[in-house]
Amino acid sequence: MCYFEPIIQNVVVVRRFMAEQKMSLEKILFGVAAIATLGFFMLALWSPESLAPNPDWDVSDGCLGGQTDHDNDDGDVGIKYHYHPRLRVIVDGEDLQIPSNTGIDQNGCKGGMRWIHVHSSGVANNQAFTTIHIETPSDMNVPVGSFFKVWGREGTPSLTDDNKFDINGNGISDWDEYDISMTVSGNENTLFESYVMEDRQDIQITFNKK
Repeated sequence: MCYFEPIIQNVVVVRRFMAEQKMSLEKILFGVAAIATLGFFMLALWSPESLAPNPDWDVSDGCLGGQTDHDNDDGDVGIKYHYHPRLRVIVDGEDLQIPSNTGIDQNGCKGGMRWIHVHSSGVANNQAFTTIHIETPSDMNVPVGSFFKVWGREGTPSLTDDNKFDINGNGISDWDEYDISMTVSGNENTLFESYVMEDRQDIQITFNKK
């Protein structure tokens, strides 16, 4: 028995050492995970735009039925996604009317509808918000600004070439002329033109002349 005692003691020491190392590794991994989680929440709090999806700006060119800008085929594009955010635009304290049928039967989409369009104007029907119809063949990140692109094909408002608001169509970014704020379902949002819209959201954009 005495002969094996040193061996047994060595085994116990090795097992104890391995257990301590395992605990140390677990502590390190737990600490790394905690730091990563905290960093994620801090990023979401202080820089939400860094976590936002990339907008699909080309969605404003899509056409349902009719003749598209990109081909001579009058066939419909199959729709898989159909949802309805609501938009309100206020300029110097006054509601800016979004005309009924915006995005319907436009040049480049004659006899059809843009993937982003309006059937009925909210302001014209004594409603603050206008329902935006988004109908796409795939899951796309549709930004607020893409509707302004569609709207701009019928006059103004529109977007500048670098995708900035241009409500008076003078080619100058509204950021140079207005103080702009935006809320999404009552919560402040700072993504503005690039904000990707979701179903049943109330999006309000306010412009006040500087």
